[in-house]
Amino acid sequence: FRHVFICDNGQGDVRAAELMIEAFPKHIEAIYVQIVQKVSLTYKYSPERWEDKGVRPFFFKTYPEAALDAAKRNFIRTSGLRRICIDAINDFYLIQTKDWPSE
Repeated sequence: FRHVFICDNGQGDVRAAELMIEAFPKHIEAIYVQIVQKVSLTYKYSPERWEDKGVRPFFFKTYPEAALDAAKRNFIRTSGLRRICIDAINDFYLIQTKDWPSE
């Protein structure tokens, strides 16, 4: 089996992914990292350290963005991409406008 690791860059998840790649290089298909802080603040992350690992983390801001990459790489079907995008739109409309700080 090959695995897809989905995490965020808030603590040590990217470092954990790096350790997984080093220990099990044939078992990790992809790494998706949601950006919750500046990428430059990601614990122990250095793009140069990933050059020879065979898999590089894909940093994303939204799940539709990650799903688009996954669809391009044939990890999910187009129907799955569509479902994720529709769910994101539906979730957006569930946000109460009274909770928006910009108003």
